[in-house]
Amino acid sequence: MKHIQMDQLIPPLTGHEIIGMTGKSVLDLMIEAAYLLGCAGKYRDAETCFRSVLAIQPERVGAALGLGNVLLMQGRVKESEEAYEQVLEWDPSDPAARAFLGELYLCSGRMNEGREILESVYWDYPETEAGTWAWNLLQLSREIAS
Repeated sequence: MKHIQMDQLIPPLTGHEIIGMTGKSVLDLMIEAAYLLGCAGKYRDAETCFRSVLAIQPERVGAALGLGNVLLMQGRVKESEEAYEQVLEWDPSDPAARAFLGELYLCSGRMNEGREILESVYWDYPETEAGTWAWNLLQLSREIAS
């Protein structure tokens, strides 16, 4: 029986071919890969990907938020807070950055600040993913407090 190598079935693709097939830019794909690495617990690798994207495109919101998340997962609270605050400098109303910052405050014992931010996210964006996330975190924080 003859064995077929994978590269005989699927020829190597260039970056332009991948973009054409997926409709996504290389930076979009890097951000997706970084999120998957973070989900797999490979926080340092995810951090490297997010930082690489930000080195190329410094105001890439998805990369900055993802960086804040993986930094928080590593216990690097101050750096995580700085990443979320950077997004808020670009767009003070960004609901995801505000929700993540509220979560960070809750996790670091700054309950009143966290709840205040999360309540504002919920009331400003009740029908969004960030609004739902904020509401769920508020409910959880109340259950923990009681």
